[in-house]
Amino acid sequence: MNTVLEIILGNTLAVLIIYFLIKKFVIPLSLEKMLERIRQDFRKELVNVKHEFGLVKSSYDKYLDKILEYYSAIYRLYKLCQNVVNYQESYFPSGDVKSTKQQYDENLNEFVDQCRMHSGIMRLILPEEIIKADENVTKSFNFFKNQFQLYSELTEDKKLTAAFKEIDKQKNELESQLRKLLRTEKLLEERIN
Repeated sequence: MNTVLEIILGNTLAVLIIYFLIKKFVIPLSLEKMLERIRQDFRKELVNVKHEFGLVKSSYDKYLDKILEYYSAIYRLYKLCQNVVNYQESYFPSGDVKSTKQQYDENLNEFVDQCRMHSGIMRLILPEEIIKADENVTKSFNFFKNQFQLYSELTEDKKLTAAFKEIDKQKNELESQLRKLLRTEKLLEERIN
């Protein structure tokens, strides 16, 4: 019976020794290898993220001026339409007086050409939601132009005003989308704080 007990105790002791050796040396080695693999994967991913960030920053820097020129063209056309709705005449430093409707007629094609000049590259670099907002602004400008051509007499200004309100709504949506893209509100918040 002693020998059976000795064998059981010996085997139990051997199992415990093997267990502690495994726990002390083998598991930490395999964990260390696993951690090293995770570190390597993380480093590779970090290099990829840095590369992507560099591309995004380069694109942002490269296209920021183009986006601002595009928006400036849209805004100039917006102001031209706003003047037609809000004012009857413009007074110039030279003493000339022109009706805002006459100015609209004279300058519309120039403003439209400026907008078109930017639209090709904008369709390539801007996200889909901004392109849709741009299309909506364009539709509202076209509707305003049609209303202007149909009802250029003063008696029909209400229709022109309603058409301008749609331009204003669509322009505000475009501005909101551009702010999200350019993250200007976040940058402004950081500057203020």
